[in-house]
Amino acid sequence: DSPYLMGNEMDRISGKITAVRVGVLLSLSLLFVGCAKGYTVDDLDADLDEEPEVRIPSLIRTYVPSHRVFAGDRIFASCDVYDEQGLLIPTGELEVPPEILYDPRSLLGTDEEGEVIAERVGHVHVACTLPQFGLYDDGVRVEILPSRPYSAVTLLESDRIVAGGSTEAVCRIFDRFGNEIEGAANALHISPSGNGIVSDALTVTATRADVYE
Repeated sequence: DSPYLMGNEMDRISGKITAVRVGVLLSLSLLFVGCAKGYTVDDLDADLDEEPEVRIPSLIRTYVPSHRVFAGDRIFASCDVYDEQGLLIPTGELEVPPEILYDPRSLLGTDEEGEVIAERVGHVHVACTLPQFGLYDDGVRVEILPSRPYSAVTLLESDRIVAGGSTEAVCRIFDRFGNEIEGAANALHISPSGNGIVSDALTVTATRADVYE
């Protein structure tokens, strides 16, 4: 036989023996660590297979960035869930996310992205809940105010007056959702204007017969 082949064979045998030694030493090391702590190898395997502890929600809270919004604004609300130790549970750990309740829903609408927005003036109650765990927060109260002026309606005390007579006007200002804006600045515009009709604030006086708007 070739001495080179015998040398290669001896190297392979030596490698196998080294691998066996390493494997035996590793097994003995694991066994030693397990025994030192009072565990067997089977106990160590069981620890590796143990599932993470399930945290049970026990408290839920509702948060809003502002308790006062304008019609057309989104109502941003978020829910924080805590376990029995008072530690926050990330939303990703919950099988079912919290539900946000709005009451009355008639004051609200949705925008083009499907988000909840305020529409009608009033107060809405916002509360988080996890019904599967019997958790219901007391919630928070959000006030909805009118948005910017969008339209106006003019009302006259009388729509017919004699020359030299006067009538009082009332201007009602609304936002784009139909909410009336109390105390909004307003002014009368009369057409045709000029000689024959004058206005002082919301009082209209006509001295010439005509039809005015």
